[in-house]
Formats: sequence, C-alpha cells, structure tokens
Amino acid sequence: MSFLNALFATIAATVATIPVVTYGAFLLHNGLPLPGRHTARRLAALAEGMCQSVGAFCMVVAALPFRRRCRLPLQPEASAGDAGPHVPVLFVHGLYHNPSAWLLYRPTFARQGIGPVHTFGYDSFSNDFATLVHQLDAAVDALIQAHPATPPILIGHSLGGLIIRAWLSRHDGARRCSGVVTLGTPHQGSALARLGIGNLARSLLFRGTLVQTVERHEAAPGVPCVAIRSPLDNMVIPAEGLRIRAHGWTEVEGPAVSHVWMLWDARTRTLVLETARRIRDGLPVT
Repeated sequence: MSFLNALFATIAATVATIPVVTYGAFLLHNGLPLPGRHTARRLAALAEGMCQSVGAFCMVVAALPFRRRCRLPLQPEASAGDAGPHVPVLFVHGLYHNPSAWLLYRPTFARQGIGPVHTFGYDSFSNDFATLVHQLDAAVDALIQAHPATPPILIGHSLGGLIIRAWLSRHDGARRCSGVVTLGTPHQGSALARLGIGNLARSLLFRGTLVQTVERHEAAPGVPCVAIRSPLDNMVIPAEGLRIRAHGWTEVEGPAVSHVWMLWDARTRTLVLETARRIRDGLPVT
C-alpha cells in the first residue's frame, strides 16, 4: 500500500508541477496570451490552458491501455458526406508519447472516409533523432507497399512533426507523400528542452544544433505542408519556436489550447481533418 501511495503522490505532484513550470516559462518568454484582448480574458485563457494541461496528462494516462490497439491500421468507413478518394494517413506522435495519442483522431478520420489510418510509434529514450527519421522512412515504405495507389498524408504532433519535416527533405518525401500536417511542432525548438529527460529531449533546444541541421538540409517541400500552432502552447517556448523558417509551408493559428490538449480538442481535430481533406482533394490549404 505504501508503494501505491508513493506512486499516487508522485503522479499528483507531476500533474500539479507541469502546468506551473510550463506556463511560468510561457509568461516569462511570451507574456500573457491573446494580445489585443481584455486583460481578464487573457488571464482566463491562461487559467484554462493550465486546466487543459492537467486534463491532458490525465487523458494520456487513461489512454495508455489502448496504445497497442492504436498501432493497428484502421480502415475508412463509407460516409454519405464524403465521396473522395481513399488516401492513407500516417500519424506520428510526440516526445514521451505513444500511438494512443491519436485515440480520437483515428476514428474521426475513418468515419469521414479519410484513410486507411495508420500510426507510427517510437521509443523516446532509446533512439536519437536521426534514427527516428530512418524508422519513419521504413514505415512510409511499408505503407506505400500496402497502399500503392496514392501516396500517404503524414500528420505529426510536436516532435512527430519535426521528424516528418526532416524526413521530407532527406528521403525524397515530396515524391512519396501527398502532404504534411504538423500540430504544435517545435520547428525552431524549445527552451524547455534543457529540462527534458533523455538525450532526444535535450537535443530539441530552441535554435539549437538539431534545428539548424534540419534547416540546413531543407528545400521547398513540393507538396502541401501545413504547420498548425496554438497561441496557448505551453511546451514550445518561446512561441517563436512554433514558427517555421522554411519556404513552401503554410502556417495556421488554431484554437487556443495547451500543447497536449491539441490531441483531445474537438476544434483542433476538425481543423486537422479539414486540412487533410483539402490536401487529399488537391484544394488550396491557405
């Protein structure tokens, strides 16, 4: 019982500490969110973000039992409202997460007839960034072999988006995918990376060596690429870290939610779904 009490206390302390530390850093680097609005509204948004951060952590823990199931491909379902062609979708989760990150996205995409839906999972502690890019390349190869008719759409949250971005330029991605969507991706890194556990996390420093390497080897993607960011992101600090300094990308400001809550927020999910639909249908994403 003492072990369970200690475990519960550790989890509770973590849940309480993460929002305080991350939004403290947010205020230090960015000031209050949503400039131009009334101060009371900005403070309320900050409080909401902190609550979302706690809720997101709880959702991550609650979704853990589904992590293996979420690795399995999910076939699209016929939808009366969508007669578009089937295009494979590959979801890539972020740091310290697993395929259960996409627990709500996968059935939403399938119900809308977008897919088949697949996930790419990785270990955040035993791999470096270059290894993950190569592993993603192998996963894309396997997906193309399974669905050769149409190149896949790649969607990544946080670090997952940066892995996709590096893959796009290093592995002839423009020829092998239909488009890319990133959510809350640290395209210029994050100052909070120095607090991360493991070499992979600490390599994501704001404008650090890894980011410079990605940018140095980058060319215009040649396929639709959309970077969705939240003005309330508490993990990518400063907010400038969410901006991409590469040609050929479209930047979109999504709903004001915390970093991990992007995975559970219905408005963000709808935005990602509609962006993927436009990529699939060959429509402008601006």
